[in-house]
Amino acid sequence: MDLVFDTQGYATEPLLGTAPPQPLAHSTHAARATFATGGACSWPEDDLGRRATMRFDTTSEVVDDPRPPEQGLWAGVRKLL
Repeated sequence: MDLVFDTQGYATEPLLGTAPPQPLAHSTHAARATFATGGACSWPEDDLGRRATMRFDTTSEVVDDPRPPEQGLWAGVRKLL
């Protein structure tokens, strides 16, 4: 949560170390704030065929279907909803 809210340095050392990736915190926080205030994000909408997912990292990128085995576990559950 420290990266999402951009609050490194407030007793976050055990989780993030003494030099947390500040650019990652800024980009994660900005994406969350943009979505919260306008309902849009900078990557493609959810699509069950593509499953585009933003992977936040020091170099963030959109990846398609990053975890197919885990997604497959939900296939039967989705039909019940």
